[in-house]
Amino acid sequence: MLERPEDFRINIHSPLADGLVFAGLGRRGSDKTKHYHDSSLHGNDGSLTNMDPATDWVWVPELGRWGLEFHSVSYVRAEYVTVPLSPNPGPDTHKTLSLWIYQPSAVSSAIFGGVHFNYQSLYGYGFNCRNDGTLRCVASAGTTDVYDNVYGTLPSGQWSHAAMTATGKGAGNTLALFINGHEVASYTGTITDYNYACQIHTHITTSQFVGPVSDPLIYNRALTLPEIQALADPSNAMLSGLIRPPKRKYYAIRYTEMAKRYFKIGRIITKW
Repeated sequence: MLERPEDFRINIHSPLADGLVFAGLGRRGSDKTKHYHDSSLHGNDGSLTNMDPATDWVWVPELGRWGLEFHSVSYVRAEYVTVPLSPNPGPDTHKTLSLWIYQPSAVSSAIFGGVHFNYQSLYGYGFNCRNDGTLRCVASAGTTDVYDNVYGTLPSGQWSHAAMTATGKGAGNTLALFINGHEVASYTGTITDYNYACQIHTHITTSQFVGPVSDPLIYNRALTLPEIQALADPSNAMLSGLIRPPKRKYYAIRYTEMAKRYFKIGRIITKW
């Protein structure tokens, strides 16, 4: 499997770069001890709280990339990443949340909040991973129909890709859930407003999530099905060209007398 280099570059001309607000694409950046580097070029670096980079960054050989693992078993010392969002995908815009998750081994918890999902309340768009093996979508505390109807089953003992698309707030809007590149559920109705922030974290109140996640992405547009399927391909470590290898390093060649015998103003000299 192709592995993602730690010093990769982002291809801003890739279709998958369009509308990208936050991209937590691995362990990189100058300060890995405090920040979850944002590769979207917007500078929305996440701040690590109660996390140890020595143990919480884990290499995921199945995906060829880095993941962030949560070990917290107590909401008193919750582990989480707070991500600023600028530009902020406001409540009236289309949006997509995407990430890889390993089937959890602990009780239920919110694992990823796209626009606000702090560890004490249920506001905003996000995923909620249940101990019955289901992954449920939420869209503000007031939209229980989303939580009750938009969910799917995560295969146990393996990494899975999850994506959520939403068309905005108010009546007549649609929220859909995709697991491993397939749409598994959707809801069309009234979706309420939310606050503006983002956290990737271990718990809501007294429920903890223990396990790793990788490649959390936030878009201010709804991705197409082929785009979601590209993100859901476990062998696609370079995300269909969104990620580029690092630049090659070139070193100056000393212009010696021997080189002069071969080259003169860019033209090859065949005579010694």
